[in-house]
Amino acid sequence: MKRLTASARERRLGIVLLIVLLVSLAAPLALASAQGQPVAVVTAARLNIRSGPGPAFPSLGTVGRGEVLTLLGRNSNSSWAYVRAVSGLTGWATTYYLETTAQYSSLPVVTTQVTVPQQPTQPSTPPTGTASTQYPPVRVNTAAGDEHGIITYLEFGETVQLRGRNGEGTWLYIQFRSNGLGWSQASRINTSFNISSLPVVNHLEAPVGENLTANILASANQFAPPIGAAQPPGQGGLFVPQQPVTGPAAVVNTPVLNARSGPGPGYDIITKLYQGQIVTVAGRDSAGAWVQVGLPNGLLAWVSSLYLTPLGDLTRLPVEARYEAVGLVTTGALNVRSGPGPWYPRVTVVYQGEMVTLIGRIPSSTWYKVIANGQEGWVDAQFIRTNYPVQDLPVFRASAGDF
Repeated sequence: MKRLTASARERRLGIVLLIVLLVSLAAPLALASAQGQPVAVVTAARLNIRSGPGPAFPSLGTVGRGEVLTLLGRNSNSSWAYVRAVSGLTGWATTYYLETTAQYSSLPVVTTQVTVPQQPTQPSTPPTGTASTQYPPVRVNTAAGDEHGIITYLEFGETVQLRGRNGEGTWLYIQFRSNGLGWSQASRINTSFNISSLPVVNHLEAPVGENLTANILASANQFAPPIGAAQPPGQGGLFVPQQPVTGPAAVVNTPVLNARSGPGPGYDIITKLYQGQIVTVAGRDSAGAWVQVGLPNGLLAWVSSLYLTPLGDLTRLPVEARYEAVGLVTTGALNVRSGPGPWYPRVTVVYQGEMVTLIGRIPSSTWYKVIANGQEGWVDAQFIRTNYPVQDLPVFRASAGDF
């Protein structure tokens, strides 16, 4: 008799385990089918049961691998099922982690409504704080964290406006010296205001810098609405769809997302979408960088796919527009220069979270030629994030003295 090698024994053991798993999954399904109840078995280690059909809805509890769920209904595209666990827990589960012999299309389509938590009443005047120490001086950073760049230092006792905070409340988004925005450690700012009442701000996207224009200062309200201002859907609460979501859908994953009239940052802003908002998706551009979405009023608009979490396969959407190559600025302030190198004169400046149009590159793709603020120039590619295949951009040859 031949002695089995270690690899052969491992393969045989794997086959046995697979058979055991299939039998364990099939047994409850067969039993439930015999009883006439459509059921599914959980295949994930832990699966959230949510209050609505999407990851933006809060979790009501979890179920484990092998648990049997009774199928009560589905959403319109069968990507989520309305289920009841043996414990009585009832809610929505993604069908990606369910194994069933039933046809989801035979289940009734279920709609749900969730109550949005009421926002606490807040004062109408912006709260303030003061720098608490002289040595070491209080830093103002480009983002929340010691690892990020320094914009300036505050003088001891200097007063700043509190615009927002990070999720943990350890860093504050401040307005300083009337026209500056940045981040300081909460422990270094003295204030009597309850900072937990400040809006949570995405520290990687909110505008920062000194001597900012009035337009940039106003744009900060997208990320940190003035205290006491009406909160848009999704700000501090859960967005509730006004009607059942039909077809492919996605969830907005950034605090504020501009919905535009066309697939690119140069098109007019029609409206704004907010974090946690669920939108239907109707089409895309040829590279999938911009997606056409349905608005609550029935109109269509375009948004960057960088800020959507898909609830289905968006690559199957019909192509509705030619792609405009764009990139996202990922650093606090990025110089746009007249040539592909840091020694060239600065033409203009773009800020974190802004989009630029990509029109070319050098052969190494380490610098991109862009259009920003209506001007052509060059930016360091390591500070640009893009879905566009940069190898398709036109190549501009750099002179021998450039590198």
